Amino acid sequence: MPLAILALYFSHYASVGTLTVGVGGLLVLLILRLTAPGFPAVHLLYGLLAAACVVWTLRPNIRRLLRGTERRITLW
Repeated sequence: MPLAILALYFSHYASVGTLTVGVGGLLVLLILRLTAPGFPAVHLLYGLLAAACVVWTLRPNIRRLLRGTERRITLW
């Protein structure tokens, strides 16, 4: 979560923060699966499905980010 807040703060794009949470969560689960004995594989599957849903849902935002037309959030 702190990484997503930093991503949002520095990029000023809400979609970047959301993508960071989705993909970052998957990476954490992958690391746990590889390093923690007995970590259930079903949790990694859930993380993969959740990250895929986040990326799928944010496809229009990703396109706008790549084109440079995504709206920025201004905090002040």
